[in-house]
Amino acid sequence: MAFMLVPEANMRLPKNSYGFYMGLLNETMQGNNSTHMLAVEFDDVLNTDVGDPSASHAGVDINSVISVATANLTGEFNLTANYTLTAWIEYDATTDCLEVRMASNSTERPREFLLRTNFSSRGWKLSGVLNQERMYVGFSAATGQDCFQFHRLYAWNFTMSRVTKCNGVDCAVVKVLVALSVALALVLMVALAMVVFRRTKKIAYTIHMPESVGITRFSFKELRSATRGFSKKLLLGRGGFASVYKGTLKDRTAVAIKYLNRDKAEADSESSIAQFVAEIRVIGQLRHRNLVGLKGFCFERAKFCLVYEYMPNTSLDKHLFDPKGKLEWHQRLAILRGVAEGLAFLHEGWQQRVLHRDVKAANVLLDASFGAKLGDFGFSKLVDHGTGSWYMTAVGTTGYMAPELYTGRATERSDVYSFGILALEVVSGRRATSLSKDKNDEDSVLLDWVRELACDGRDMEAVDARLHEAAARAEDIVRAIRLGLHCCQLEPYKRPTMRACCQLLQSNAACLEAPPMPAIVSSPSVRGLSLDGSGEGFNVDDDANHSS
Repeated sequence: MAFMLVPEANMRLPKNSYGFYMGLLNETMQGNNSTHMLAVEFDDVLNTDVGDPSASHAGVDINSVISVATANLTGEFNLTANYTLTAWIEYDATTDCLEVRMASNSTERPREFLLRTNFSSRGWKLSGVLNQERMYVGFSAATGQDCFQFHRLYAWNFTMSRVTKCNGVDCAVVKVLVALSVALALVLMVALAMVVFRRTKKIAYTIHMPESVGITRFSFKELRSATRGFSKKLLLGRGGFASVYKGTLKDRTAVAIKYLNRDKAEADSESSIAQFVAEIRVIGQLRHRNLVGLKGFCFERAKFCLVYEYMPNTSLDKHLFDPKGKLEWHQRLAILRGVAEGLAFLHEGWQQRVLHRDVKAANVLLDASFGAKLGDFGFSKLVDHGTGSWYMTAVGTTGYMAPELYTGRATERSDVYSFGILALEVVSGRRATSLSKDKNDEDSVLLDWVRELACDGRDMEAVDARLHEAAARAEDIVRAIRLGLHCCQLEPYKRPTMRACCQLLQSNAACLEAPPMPAIVSSPSVRGLSLDGSGEGFNVDDDANHSS
């Protein structure tokens, strides 16, 4: 697997790029300076044809998979062993040096580096390699034609900040935070700094709203008054681009006001404003008891606000993952049914199909009676009914994202996958992913842990210990677990529709068999490849759409 920066024009998978090319390039592109590629590889296969030093190594690649610098990863850093690792990749534009550091079972950056290379001394000028206006930042992986591996990317974060002048030009510092697994739950956190040149332009803030939306347009003065000047005492939460405040309108209606951070909006205007407009266009036109209602918005002098109905019991994650949380099973089951009904409406109940694309516990809001309503439609997309899969930028939250999203293809079954993960969290009280290596924590990946238990007929071992009524509701609980696992099958067409999920969550529904283990598993307790199991597709009121 490799972290890469390539021109946007070259971001599609090159033909014949399998094997040691790692999906980065092919024989024609190899060594070609017009490729403009920088990659940092974490390789667990020995290929002497490209000068690999060992079967476990890190390397820095420029326009070629023959690394300009490598380091063997042995002992506690061995990529083929059962270790949790943290890695930092840092480039200093002032010294023109790239360094790789690693730590085992620690997030503290070590002083000593494992790999260091100076580009200038090797005849390379990084600004000449990364001289395209728009660069694609991401990950790539490949195996030989007859080999299999399963890679899981847990999380990554990309930020850029300006530093001082370097030889008369502005230098930019780029940082990447990433957690991933290479068939053995290898976790990497990468921070990368390098020179990136990109022309900037002034953004004109304009929003054209469709007349059919029919929601209130508030003035910023009204919303500032409703929140007492956006008082910290009324702050409900803070996200990547926005903060949410409790407000009271003139008619004494309690509301939740999502205020887009102006500084962050200007730093990433295209994505943040696009999310703002998407929420208005999508949720502003939808009405359902299990969807958070949008009451209005404000767009005034680059100030962006969304006004939602107020949900007094905040979000599901606050109750589910708090050790003092007291949600009983009847409440959790009602929440799952509510989310399922909301998603079924989005997928089938409106004039267009709505892909939510960010179903997670933090986006499930709870009203005064703990009724569930799905919120945050910033990543949502409207698509026509009757179409197959759609190419889209991969967005969402780590742990909830369906595998096909990393190929850029999405369907409503991608939301079904996220719902399956949510169901397993609701039953177990555990987060989808965990960076903990505590032996008392059964597994760092919730899906793999529950899947193994269910295949052994030990479903109830996954149940949250805080559920006092678990024994009496065992049938409902096992039904929810099995449904969650069916929703999380690797192939999208094997997953049920959300309408089928609504039916299967009813108390009179038959309990499903646990789906077979997938052909390739990522469970840390398996550590390798398992080729058993070839389950049949799911077919409960299912259209068996085989697009993926």
